[in-house]
Amino acid sequence: MNDNQNRTKIKHFGYIISAVGIVLANAGMIRHWSFTPVIVLITMYFLGGSMWFPKLIKPFYIIYVKILDMIKK
Repeated sequence: MNDNQNRTKIKHFGYIISAVGIVLANAGMIRHWSFTPVIVLITMYFLGGSMWFPKLIKPFYIIYVKILDMIKK
């Protein structure tokens, strides 16, 4: 797998995590959860990493892939 394909997979992973984070943050705002700002910050971290700096979220992607490999075995 070349570097461009790997970067694309990392970006897709970040976008999926960001989408889940946006849904949770919106639910948190409606329900007045106290940890909503933390969810927003984590979401923005993954979204920023997906858009501009995939190296920020690469460690989380590697952990995700390792967990999937463990589950498959």
